[in-house]
Amino acid sequence: MLANNQKGLALPLVLIAMLTASMLGVAVWQYSVTDTIHVAQDIDRMQAYYLARSGADAMAEFIITNPSSMPNMSQYVNQLIAAGQSRPVKLGRAGEFSVLVSRVGTNIIINSTAQAGQATSTATLTLNESSNWVAPNLDMALFSSNGLTMSNSSRITGHVGTNSNASPSIRMHNSASIDGNIIVGPTANVNSAVSRSGSSSVSGTVSRLSQTRVYELPPFPAFPEDLINRGSINLSGTQTASINAEGLYNNISLSNNSQLTINLAGVTRVRVNNLHLSNSTSIRLQGNGTLLLYVDGGFSLSNSSTVNYNGNPSSLFMFYKGSGEISPANSTVFVGSIYAQSANFSLSNAGSVTGNIFTGGTTVNISNGVTANVRALLAPNATVNLSNSAEIRGALVAREVNMSNSALVTYVSSIGNEVTVPGGDINYTLGIWKEGG
Repeated sequence: MLANNQKGLALPLVLIAMLTASMLGVAVWQYSVTDTIHVAQDIDRMQAYYLARSGADAMAEFIITNPSSMPNMSQYVNQLIAAGQSRPVKLGRAGEFSVLVSRVGTNIIINSTAQAGQATSTATLTLNESSNWVAPNLDMALFSSNGLTMSNSSRITGHVGTNSNASPSIRMHNSASIDGNIIVGPTANVNSAVSRSGSSSVSGTVSRLSQTRVYELPPFPAFPEDLINRGSINLSGTQTASINAEGLYNNISLSNNSQLTINLAGVTRVRVNNLHLSNSTSIRLQGNGTLLLYVDGGFSLSNSSTVNYNGNPSSLFMFYKGSGEISPANSTVFVGSIYAQSANFSLSNAGSVTGNIFTGGTTVNISNGVTANVRALLAPNATVNLSNSAEIRGALVAREVNMSNSALVTYVSSIGNEVTVPGGDINYTLGIWKEGG
């Protein structure tokens, strides 16, 4: 239920009630003028219908127009979904209504139930949810705006592209190989765009882009300001703890085999200033839902520690606002997506990430036996260095790429529909009406 103490929801309900009363007044006036001779049961039935419809309409108008200028309406919608059925909103003698908001795919379903006298009616309105950010065209294993250098048996399986018109823009040395086509800048000379030496090979053709490609990062979401401060969690040894509700934390620190379980119900938001895991610690996600993890300051994951081990990558998205490098290392596991607003990224020594990686940083280093099932590594401002048997499975977008010492990039064709960012810049538009639930 939308509890009275949820300040973020109280004001919107008042505004929605005012909107509903206004809409209901117009509807009932029209009804009374056109047909005043009905039995009381029919009046109650029509009153309940218009009240239910007005309740759904008012909620929809609030979400679409955002009259309170909420910084992130999509987060409020997620709160509505998690809250379940609202408490009844009473409109004097007119009756009362309550609203249930749910999500089906990219549709938001507003189900409004109203009672007037002895009659009850339900109206359902669908809103279409869409993002201002258009997911990039990830049709290549690797796209590097300024070119690519490969050496010492490094290999790419899939097509390679660049905006560069330089001769050469693709440099291959010492048995480097590309199993796919190469697409270079729109005005590049295809005969000199690729240089090969030392038994390097390209299985496909070299052609030109029809126009320069632009890859942009999605909008970085605003961090929630309505969470309850729950202090800090510090665990060590065999200590365990659970998070059962959304909250704001000063620090979460796990060391030496300790374990933190986060129980999910719908979309769960956790914001923390510093998050540190070391020495075989773990964060487990329990239940069906999605964790939006907001990290303001520092983040570290080291020495066999894990986050969402064996979990679903879609159940975790971490947003990192700190300036320090993200550097999971030494047999660590992170299953979920990471979006670093401006930080650099480093993954080494048998660490692994399964999920999307977005970074606005200028350097990405992946080395020493790392396997990154990234779906997409989107780093349009960065120089990406892959070395020493590091492997990326998915698609890589960067400003510039260097590959050496048996580094691998393997394109995975199923990534197209998996590159999404929750909580970003979302639009809502009216869909269809349905009478009844």
